[in-house]
Amino acid sequence: MKISEASRASGVSAGSLRYYEDEGLIVPGRFSNGYRDYCRSTLDRVLVIRSLLESGLPVRLIKPPPATPA
Repeated sequence: MKISEASRASGVSAGSLRYYEDEGLIVPGRFSNGYRDYCRSTLDRVLVIRSLLESGLPVRLIKPPPATPA
């Protein structure tokens, strides 16, 4: 679903969704035209992120650890 639909479905603003992506908290897919494509699992993660942020957890603690090279 597009960002406007994802925003309505999750109750999170489009700006917040972009911010979560910029911070590496979510990685939405992309349509062939470059628009973001949010799947159900990404929206579920957004709801968890929102809950953690509302609980006072800072973004830096929500981010997954960086991948280590093999």
